[in-house]
Amino acid sequence: MGHYVSTIIAPTGMLRNLLFELPGAQAVPAKQGLSFIPLSDTLIDKMGDSSQPYPPFQHLTENIERKLRNYSADCPIAYVETEYFGGTGSQAAVSWINSDIDFPATISETTWDDATQSFSHSAGRPINQALDCIGVEAADGLDEFDSIGLGDVRSFDD
Repeated sequence: MGHYVSTIIAPTGMLRNLLFELPGAQAVPAKQGLSFIPLSDTLIDKMGDSSQPYPPFQHLTENIERKLRNYSADCPIAYVETEYFGGTGSQAAVSWINSDIDFPATISETTWDDATQSFSHSAGRPINQALDCIGVEAADGLDEFDSIGLGDVRSFDD
């Protein structure tokens, strides 16, 4: 089963102005008082954003990154992407607080290691690290990713 997510994560109560900055974007409620704002090529095209992707991301453009950095003066904010199928793939994340990068843009590749019969992560789990930086608390037996409900979302296509 695949997991393909590109989303902004921010406190639900602080989203009105950010949604105004991202015409056509919609907020999806998450746990712990947060919401997801999915990004897609279609949304970026509707916004008329022709800036380059902000490395290492596919959907976070330079213009949107600048908006998120500025918006983080009001609240902590994270952006995450996943692309997994059958347990292998990649995840990337970045977070901002007070208009500064709090967790730098990091990508981690997950591969299967036949020798150890386990998955290995090239750079840890950046999504959990970025979520921790914006205040997400891991629930009992769950990591930050699953604690806000990202594990229940396979994609935001709908």
